[in-house]
Amino acid sequence: MNKAVFLLAAALVAGAPVYAQSQAFTNLDADQADLIRSGAPVFREPSGWKTLAVPEGAFFRSELLAEVKSGGYNYLGEVLMTVDAARASALIPELKKRLGAVEEYAGIPYWSRRQQTYYDLFDWVRITGGRRTASSASITCQQYMKPFGEYSSVYTWEFTDERLFFSGVNTSELSYDGVKAVRSGNMIWRMYAYKEGSTWVLYGIGAVKAFDMFGILRDRLSASFMGRIEAFFKHAYGIKVARDD
Repeated sequence: MNKAVFLLAAALVAGAPVYAQSQAFTNLDADQADLIRSGAPVFREPSGWKTLAVPEGAFFRSELLAEVKSGGYNYLGEVLMTVDAARASALIPELKKRLGAVEEYAGIPYWSRRQQTYYDLFDWVRITGGRRTASSASITCQQYMKPFGEYSSVYTWEFTDERLFFSGVNTSELSYDGVKAVRSGNMIWRMYAYKEGSTWVLYGIGAVKAFDMFGILRDRLSASFMGRIEAFFKHAYGIKVARDD
């Protein structure tokens, strides 16, 4: 199986019906398509904007592809899933709550592939301005993420009964080992969900344009960013991680 594919949790798959929705996504290999058909969430690491799995008919397709293409991101991670109406009735409301509870991003368990242990994705998150309701928001934050330190960000979202849009972007630089690795605006989070017939299609992406010292830090930063994308979406999906630290 492609190493870039990660099952989030077997618990989400147990008893799930078989879907004919793998065709909702593009650029999937056979293993990824099988996982989507089974109702499992899938992570993948596209090589560039041309290999993103954005669904053909998605309301956000043109805008997102243009954004990723123009952004020149060199680290990309996607999360894909389809959910039937029965599962969506429980999952979607909780997904909205978790995305909207920004302060609770602090303490999200993040598995360090290099250190083989869990750390907090964010040490702390503080809202510094803006407005937030259950259905929409535009807020500014300060947050601390090791080893990058403190940085600022903006989160926005718009939730309706049939669509979900969530966005996060850094608004200050991130440094790694004393090197300015990510400029303001070069780390984004996007989450979209929408109804297609009786099925919900869920698409999430994390994208980073980082200076990796001409490839010297490539492997280290790739593991770091991909692990963080995985951790964030595990949290959004409500998947609990048993920490032993």
